[in-house]
Amino acid sequence: MLPSHRTALHAGKEPSGKLRKGWKIVNRRREKLSPEERAEAESNERFFWNLLQAFLSVLDSIGPLGSPVSASVRYCERFLELLVDVLALLTSRRYLNTG
Repeated sequence: MLPSHRTALHAGKEPSGKLRKGWKIVNRRREKLSPEERAEAESNERFFWNLLQAFLSVLDSIGPLGSPVSASVRYCERFLELLVDVLALLTSRRYLNTG
């Protein structure tokens, strides 16, 4: 889904109560951390985003249809399997499938 479609879909909607409560708890815990611990926590939070950015760059590098299956295609297939597995976890579903 394009970002503009996502924005239009969620325009005017407030986050669900569970999601809002979860973020408040995370922010309270983050405020109690030392600067070094906070930096480590932020790098852990960005891990999946960085992984997704790497996936998108590999996806952009794949050639036209009909070319032989390369390691990049296999990587993309495995990454999509990882996404499906992560979304199937209960903890992910609680925060990602809100509405």
